[in-house]
Amino acid sequence: LKNNGTLTITGTGTLTGSGADTVTNAGTLTKTGTSTISNTATSTYYAISNTGTATISAGTVNGSYRVISNSGTLTVTAGTITSSNQIGIYNESTGILTVGTKETTPSVSTTVPSVTGKTYGISNEGGTFNFYDGVIKGQSGAGTAINGTVTATETGYGVRKTVATADSVTTETAILVAKNYAEYNGSTVVNYYETLASATTYVTSGNTIKTLVNRTETIESTVTSSKTVTLDLNGKTITLDGVTLKNNGTLTITGTGTLTGSGANTVTNAGTLTKTGTSTIANTATDTYFAISNTGTATIGEGTVNAVYRTISNSGTLTVTAGTITSTNQIGIYNTSTGKLTVGTKETTPSVSTTVPSITGKTYGISNQGGTFNFYDGVIKGQSGAGTAINGTVTETETGYGVRKTVATANDITTETVILVAKNYAEYNGSTVVNYYETLASATTYVTSGNTI
Repeated sequence: LKNNGTLTITGTGTLTGSGADTVTNAGTLTKTGTSTISNTATSTYYAISNTGTATISAGTVNGSYRVISNSGTLTVTAGTITSSNQIGIYNESTGILTVGTKETTPSVSTTVPSVTGKTYGISNEGGTFNFYDGVIKGQSGAGTAINGTVTATETGYGVRKTVATADSVTTETAILVAKNYAEYNGSTVVNYYETLASATTYVTSGNTIKTLVNRTETIESTVTSSKTVTLDLNGKTITLDGVTLKNNGTLTITGTGTLTGSGANTVTNAGTLTKTGTSTIANTATDTYFAISNTGTATIGEGTVNAVYRTISNSGTLTVTAGTITSTNQIGIYNTSTGKLTVGTKETTPSVSTTVPSITGKTYGISNQGGTFNFYDGVIKGQSGAGTAINGTVTETETGYGVRKTVATANDITTETVILVAKNYAEYNGSTVVNYYETLASATTYVTSGNTI
């Protein structure tokens, strides 16, 4: 059926062909109604071959080969286009293809229109491809929903591609979602996601999730045990409202910005967690919940972790090499009986820092409940007076160094400060060592009356 004029195909029923294109359009073609245009040829021929202007606004177009070939202007606002063996829409280098309707205030559909192909849903061979609504599927695995580039999407929206297998068919599905998170492979954006939960679910292991807007999340997010993922906060704030970011794999949280939570732990780590960058992990709950709950392996290498309650709970392996950890109302780090906590870095030739990392708590800076606590660098503060910097015992310090505790009051807050100093002088209360000092001046300044230097 050749159209050089203006043709509308409508109603119910089927227009089908084989051995030639079913419809060859060089004029203006419109498809409405619930009817079907099809072609049963397994090669060469199309249900619609368009070199003019064509609009698909309802019904079905299907075939075994390339269902629609477009080198003119093709607009698909609704309907279903399906190729059982090859390509749903083949857009030539001269083709202008628009799927969906561009709107001033976007209201994006993720179901209508629907374009599906076996090898590709849409193959854009260098033409223009505008994607504003709908779902595109390729049934040959990753990379088969869309071949080629998307020229334009709705403002604030990007393409999200996901892969799933059912009945031995691996389908990649492409829809549009709000550009809240971008997935990067190196410097290349490969996907967009609306929610953090979606991003952690579908991100490819080894890639980076970059936060693009300030977000409040109400769905739990999980990094599975098989994945290695970087979350770049990118100067934005993610607020977890009653849900946690759960890591069972390998997760690095980096960049600037803030990840904060309330009503649940902000981060629950059972895998391998690393915090780099100047970002902040926080929790505003006044009891029960932590900024980080660690049962796996966690490293704090930079930035800030703070909370109102216990900032970090550790029953796994926690290493703090740098950064600032603060609890405004309770404990900076709560190390359980099974926890292995290391603050600082053990060195063959010690060069002890007395400022980095910094750990502060209101009741205790660190409370060690019978676990392992190695102290090699940094400063620990408790803001409830003597005995509040460290609750419990220190397992190990740098060779030749010992703990020095001092107490001072400023702005009605009495703070005990603990650092490591060379073991040049020891303060004894009876037969018990209670402090070490590097200089005699320091020893005579801070020694408790009645004790022995």
